[in-house]
Amino acid sequence: MVIWCVTGIDSLDWLQNTRNNFIRTSQNIDARLILVENGNGINTITNLFNNEILLKSEPGVSSYINTGLYYIRHYGNTHDWFCKFDSDDFYGESYLRDILSLSNNGAKAVGSASLFVKTESDKLLFVDAGYKQGDVLYDPPHGPTLSSQIDVALNFPIPPDPWGEDMLWYEAMKNAGVQFISRQHYGFAYCRYNHRQHTFPPREGELRHCWTAPTFDIGPWNESVVEGYVPMPCGVDIPFDEWKMMDAAEYMLEMKLKKAAISSGL
Repeated sequence: MVIWCVTGIDSLDWLQNTRNNFIRTSQNIDARLILVENGNGINTITNLFNNEILLKSEPGVSSYINTGLYYIRHYGNTHDWFCKFDSDDFYGESYLRDILSLSNNGAKAVGSASLFVKTESDKLLFVDAGYKQGDVLYDPPHGPTLSSQIDVALNFPIPPDPWGEDMLWYEAMKNAGVQFISRQHYGFAYCRYNHRQHTFPPREGELRHCWTAPTFDIGPWNESVVEGYVPMPCGVDIPFDEWKMMDAAEYMLEMKLKKAAISSGL
């Protein structure tokens, strides 16, 4: 069984982070890294390392993932796994091992509903949805943690707006009868950056209050905490705030309208 990690590269700024993540996660794992250039023809990756494949696609999450899935179906086998591998997040040493372990126990699709979040100000949050490794997920997993065996992996639907590819895929998979299993929350962090144009754009002030699951500020960014090497600090509770959510929705709409104006040349 091979785990194929598929990432979209729209800027060389994130290439080294992707490679560091892959090196960290793939120790003693049969894995391949598929780099899909999808930044309006950036054509900038020239040197490849072992276990790396370079492809090209149109811009957008659906386009780069489906390009990767097409390659895996052609060159892999039905028991291999596809793993969404976002270029700007943190994937730890246990990440692919968890997928392999759950696959060996019969899982067909895996994700995380609980997660660590690195904010723009380098704070570390923990969103505790209450799942343990091996639990059936009844809440949608977080997008960058999605993975599945290739024989059940559908193509990513193309969304009607800039957000939603991940959740549309999760819903399509669920409607096709695929059950998602929870991986442990250690070994992954969703990372935010002031200068990054995130697919999910709320700013830190709103983002902190976006989760309905118990959410805690557990101090400054600490890779050892995310990896589970040291105990998680006791955190300060961050309450869900529907007014902040409304601010976030307003900001998302504003960003959507700006993108639409840019794409139409207005």
